[in-house]
Amino acid sequence: MLNSKSTLYGLGQSLFQLKYLKFLGGLYFSSHFLIACTTTPTEKKPLNSPQVLIQTPSPAHLHRSKHLSYGLQKTFSVPAKTADRLSPLIIQSADQHGISPLLLAAVIKQESSYRSHVVSSAGAVGLTQVMPQYWRNKCSGNLYNESINIKCGTLILSSYNKMAGDWSKALAYYNVGPYGYRSNIRMRQQGMKYAKSVQQHHQSLINTLNINSLQSPQVSPVKFVPAPAIR
Repeated sequence: MLNSKSTLYGLGQSLFQLKYLKFLGGLYFSSHFLIACTTTPTEKKPLNSPQVLIQTPSPAHLHRSKHLSYGLQKTFSVPAKTADRLSPLIIQSADQHGISPLLLAAVIKQESSYRSHVVSSAGAVGLTQVMPQYWRNKCSGNLYNESINIKCGTLILSSYNKMAGDWSKALAYYNVGPYGYRSNIRMRQQGMKYAKSVQQHHQSLINTLNINSLQSPQVSPVKFVPAPAIR
């Protein structure tokens, strides 16, 4: 009998321990479930992930942009919103390629009169009237995008200046191309006429902004070399 009682007692104790362990297991599961439901998951960031740096224009850049915008509105009758939007793009691109923002602004006036979506009969596109078939390799992207178009036009103008050696000839190249300028008298005359018109726009902008020297703290004009005689 003693053995039977002890056996029953042992079984009862074992059952109690088993229920107690189940109870503890339930508490453990419940606590983790509650934590999982109430804790906001954190996003795991990859190691060495690049940080996005937001660049804000410097006060000097904003001042130059405002100054140029005023000139575009007064000289070329560009709408205020358009002038405010395009002036920073003109200055940024001109500075990047080491040319005068005033000259670039004059070229845009000559090419498109600040109409972003104009297309010529020859297929030239946008503000700086880029020919996609000739510049596709160097100017990728949508040429109807104002920033892309201005950057592309500035790149072309800068490369022509390096090729020509002076701005008057570079402007003529921009209009008729180096080959046309060199090989055809009529094309050369057309190119020089174009260059003269751009120079007039350039000078008008200088006059509006009251720049009486070849350097300005806001936007710098460019000095032109007299056009060579046409033979």
